[in-house]
Amino acid sequence: MKISDVVSNARKKSLTPMQEKVMEHLKRHHDEVFSYRDPELAKELGMKQSALGFTLWGLAHKGLIKSFKADKVYFGWKAAIDELERQIKMFGMT
Repeated sequence: MKISDVVSNARKKSLTPMQEKVMEHLKRHHDEVFSYRDPELAKELGMKQSALGFTLWGLAHKGLIKSFKADKVYFGWKAAIDELERQIKMFGMT
């Protein structure tokens, strides 16, 4: 087994129920980014905004999702955050 697979499995097994819930949502919305404490996402997932914020930070800290600071901090899959970063740089917004 590849080392990256072992590490990935270990990360996934240590997810809290809230982290699992957010990860499932992100899988369905892989081309979107979400702001820290995003009110719409929190409402959709039935979470408090503060709990959502901590959950997103935790997932990013584990390397399961990526974050990027523009006007505020956004979270999402690596490809979505990379695209956000590319477009912001392209339009000279950094």
